[in-house]
Amino acid sequence: MTTKENQRADLLLLLFSVFATASANSVVFASMSELQEQYKYADSALGLIAGTGFAMGLLVQLFVAPLADRGHGKKLIQVGLGLAALGSVIFALGDSLTVFIVGRGIVGASIGLTFPAVRALAAHLDESRSAERLGAVAGMEIGGFVSGPLIGSLIIGPFCCLVR
Repeated sequence: MTTKENQRADLLLLLFSVFATASANSVVFASMSELQEQYKYADSALGLIAGTGFAMGLLVQLFVAPLADRGHGKKLIQVGLGLAALGSVIFALGDSLTVFIVGRGIVGASIGLTFPAVRALAAHLDESRSAERLGAVAGMEIGGFVSGPLIGSLIIGPFCCLVR
């Protein structure tokens, strides 16, 4: 493979990573009405579930982002994807507000690990085209967030009653 082909393959993996993390973070929104109906949660409890993910993402990103510039990007992405999966499983198997909040917090932390690392690596793949690469990353972030609720609605319909 040529250097250009390697860069393209690397970029595709980075784009997949950011899409997967973003969609894992927004898939929960498809389940909010189900949680309210099944557990009789107040709107404030649903807000706490949703907000915890974003707050954790912000906090982790503030403290972890410098590691992406110090050469730890690949490890941050691996851990971030693992946390997205772990938090999603915890959330899916949860049956209490505390478990839902913990699961959502873990999934939210995955954004703080993955997003800065993907941006750092994508920007350095080809320095002459860093804006193009960062634009593609931003597009996949948005695509993942927008796709998450759709993915969630497709999963919740057939599987919601099997788990609980």
